[in-house]
Amino acid sequence: SLVEFECLGACVNAPIIWIDDDYYEDVDPDNARRLIQAFRKGERPEPGTMTDRQMSAPAGGPTTLTGTGK
Repeated sequence: SLVEFECLGACVNAPIIWIDDDYYEDVDPDNARRLIQAFRKGERPEPGTMTDRQMSAPAGGPTTLTGTGK
């Protein structure tokens, strides 16, 4: 079944698809179609971002707090 949520607590990674206990993050229409097709085939795609981001860092990598300081 499909349920719309107002908040999944991961705004920086939106848009998100939540399946069971897994978040699929940074989802665009093409990624959503691929996820649905994979689940229909019985596959279980790796959860997480659908882009090259690491965790909640911006695309292209971190831009702040990149050093150890003085």
